[in-house]
Amino acid sequence: MNNAELDNTLIVVRRPKKENEFIFSNQCVLSSVEKMFSYIEDNSDLIIEVIDREELPLNQGYSGYRVKKK
Repeated sequence: MNNAELDNTLIVVRRPKKENEFIFSNQCVLSSVEKMFSYIEDNSDLIIEVIDREELPLNQGYSGYRVKKK
């Protein structure tokens, strides 16, 4: 099993990723992701909000985001 498959397995086993969510490991270059989110918010009727850490697997190094309509 490669690292990407393992990351997805941990999320699915502990907390299934919902249809409108993006979840990244802490090793992801977050500034690139935040630029993408800013572009989406500036050019659509969507907002992207941070998923509270309490909703994600504890001590697994994940950050999560949820997409909603403005």
